[in-house]
Amino acid sequence: MTKLFFKNYFLFAVIFLVFLAVLMPFQLHGMTDSTFYLQPLYNLFNLNTFKISIYGEINNFLADHFNPFLLVLFPLASIFNPIVFLNFLIVVSYSTFFTIVYTFMSKKINIVMFSMLLFSIPVLFFNFYLNFNGFHPVVLAPIFLIISYNYLFVEENANKSLLWFMPLLLIKEEFWLLLVFLSFSLFIRFNKIKYIFLTVVSAVLFISIYKLMSILYSENAAGIHSGHYAYIFDAANFKDLLDSIFNLAHWDRRILFIVLFFFPFLMLIDLKKIVLKDWITLVLIIGPTFGYCILSRQIPMTYWLFEHYALPVLPVVLIIVKKYGTFTNKRLLLFFFINTSLIASVISLKQPWQYKYYQDEKQLQEQVIPKLDLNFKDFLLVEDRTGVYFSEYQVDYVQYLNFMNNKNKIAKYVIFNTRYSYLANNIKYNTTTNKKASYDYILNIMKDLNSYEIIYAKYPFVIYKHNSVSKIQISATLLDQWDKKTIKSNKW
Repeated sequence: MTKLFFKNYFLFAVIFLVFLAVLMPFQLHGMTDSTFYLQPLYNLFNLNTFKISIYGEINNFLADHFNPFLLVLFPLASIFNPIVFLNFLIVVSYSTFFTIVYTFMSKKINIVMFSMLLFSIPVLFFNFYLNFNGFHPVVLAPIFLIISYNYLFVEENANKSLLWFMPLLLIKEEFWLLLVFLSFSLFIRFNKIKYIFLTVVSAVLFISIYKLMSILYSENAAGIHSGHYAYIFDAANFKDLLDSIFNLAHWDRRILFIVLFFFPFLMLIDLKKIVLKDWITLVLIIGPTFGYCILSRQIPMTYWLFEHYALPVLPVVLIIVKKYGTFTNKRLLLFFFINTSLIASVISLKQPWQYKYYQDEKQLQEQVIPKLDLNFKDFLLVEDRTGVYFSEYQVDYVQYLNFMNNKNKIAKYVIFNTRYSYLANNIKYNTTTNKKASYDYILNIMKDLNSYEIIYAKYPFVIYKHNSVSKIQISATLLDQWDKKTIKSNKW
């Protein structure tokens, strides 16, 4: 079994490396979250601190999100640069998940059928990380979840189910909440009073974790992520509760994504065979996830089909497919057709600029970074999608300007990618009028900065350096030409 496991792991790792290479021109792996989770690893290794510089030094291991699991990874910061580190974490996470799922499924379906089964995963599971956030510790969660749920649903082994769930408590705070519902589902399935006790203890620990996060939370930071799960506001009575729910925006999108999430898998599951205790367990263990995905007022939650918030549901669905799947040719054909439609529809939601942005990666790596004289303690202001390239330094996002209001933190460099900033600032507009020009955007930011000179200006990058002497200038005419080039290059 072990030999077979590693053979399959190697196979999926190679496939995934090829997958990454093909997608490289389309990746946006410099999105916000990657920097959040990589920078503290470099800081811990080089500066002996948990803190990160984004949003004013949030303690990201324990306050912004509860991520002590990252402590296991920090020695690797001595080996990899941020981009290699990022891809290493992605390949390890997904290849392990693939291998475990294939190990579970291989007795029922062959490799072709298995590939078809995972055909939905690039949309539901990879899409967010490969093209948006790059890495978040929660990508490790399905590895443990699918083993835990396999022991829960298939093997009927409560102790092993709990054992494999335990590492999740070090990955993100939401799993302390899921433990409450998992414990209660164990009581339902095995009718042992000790699981009621565990349910109560889990609830107390969940509340305690949030209290701990609040205590550790830096007063300079923007706020802990409990706001993402606080979906009911000012509900003093039942009427207020209903009003809060029914006044949520984007209900059509939320309902659409529920349908898209489950409908393809229904083609493979014989619902009539699912026993009552499994239905109850299903409702219990996916209930919290749907609670914060469906009822949250946070805008990202309305896109939860390709956000990481819904990840805990995927292992549940796959285990149910394993236990109750019916892999006839007709069902597989329907599954293939529906998933093809699903992938096409999700891709159509992407903006062209999201694919174009990292065509600037070569220029950033070969021309921009060599111009910068940096060490681990230097501060920079950059666009958030460029942040991952500077995770090993003290970086913040230029749109938040935290360093500008702190005399003790002077940004050594300010880096703009006008291709990204132009589209990011104007994405809300549906017409060609009222656009915010790159020149006005940069001028508005730099007017509050003293002693900065431009040291690099080549489409689409503009770089300012503190206490520098330079004769390089940019004009409204020049940057207007850049904006026209951005608009033209971002058409399909």
